[in-house]
Amino acid sequence: MSDSKRNSLGIKSLPSSLDESLEMLKNDLGYLKTCFHNELIETYMMLKEEEIIQVGKD
Repeated sequence: MSDSKRNSLGIKSLPSSLDESLEMLKNDLGYLKTCFHNELIETYMMLKEEEIIQVGKD
């Protein structure tokens, strides 16, 4: 399916990196907090941020 067709249907692309994925996750915090405990979300995000830093060092 072409990019223009996906856009016209409101279909978004998946993130292409861990950093981009984490940003999208942050954008959905309001919804996620209705499904998961805040501590779980914060811990997951902290671990993924550390992973981004570690990957950047390699």
